[in-house]
Amino acid sequence: MLSDEGSVKFKTLQQAYRESLEAKRKGLEDCWQAVQANAWSMKSLQGLKLYTHRLAGSAAPYGFNAISSASSELEKLILDYLDSEPRGARPEEIKALITRSFRQLTEAIDKV
Repeated sequence: MLSDEGSVKFKTLQQAYRESLEAKRKGLEDCWQAVQANAWSMKSLQGLKLYTHRLAGSAAPYGFNAISSASSELEKLILDYLDSEPRGARPEEIKALITRSFRQLTEAIDKV
């Protein structure tokens, strides 16, 4: 359990993270636009995957579990898509799931 001082420090850090979410959402949107503009290239998808990985890891410690979960799910789907090419999976279906997951992540951010 946190002391009163620790609790105040945590709430201050949590608020700072909350205030950073607008910039994080913009960065996420920029990555998404790069994916769209570059025809789902491996490089743009890897950029989006890295961004979602970082967001998943940074959101949870501050109590933003919905953002962390949505980011983790999107990262997993991107990895599935990147792995689908060699295995002959249905990339169009995975693209649709990625698109839906991206929307869910941005909605989770917007709810904060």
